[in-house]
Amino acid sequence: MRIGVTCFMLQPQMGGIAHYFLYLFRPADAVITNLALCHFGPAQGPSVFARCLRTHMASQAAASDPNLVISFTAKLRDRRLVRENASRLDGVPTMILPHPAAHIDRWGRRDQLLRELERLRSHLESTGTDVDGLARTWTTDVALASGASGR
Repeated sequence: MRIGVTCFMLQPQMGGIAHYFLYLFRPADAVITNLALCHFGPAQGPSVFARCLRTHMASQAAASDPNLVISFTAKLRDRRLVRENASRLDGVPTMILPHPAAHIDRWGRRDQLLRELERLRSHLESTGTDVDGLARTWTTDVALASGASGR
């Protein structure tokens, strides 16, 4: 499996979550892309995201040829935007997860990942990924981080 990880602001203090997903999936090849190469403030229009897709993510996708993208921004749900600006990623399954800075508790993050694993189950299994094993590992790690055995 070749994974690309993308988010708005993969700052050093938040980079641990991307590395955790690389540990979780254990891909043969992985690339962490960073759309934070551009500023995404409220004053920025949608053209900023399109420009970042065109100038940064398209070339990174061409170099890494991912077969799964883990995205910490829902912007990649807009398939038209992806198709027009980073066509190499058009059709690549994309797992959309909450950004590490989002105000969501660990269990909410766990639930979102479990929904995404189920949504992408057939694709993940076709790459040899043990989806149920990932779900168990993620749930255990969330419980450990929360100081509880489950919810």
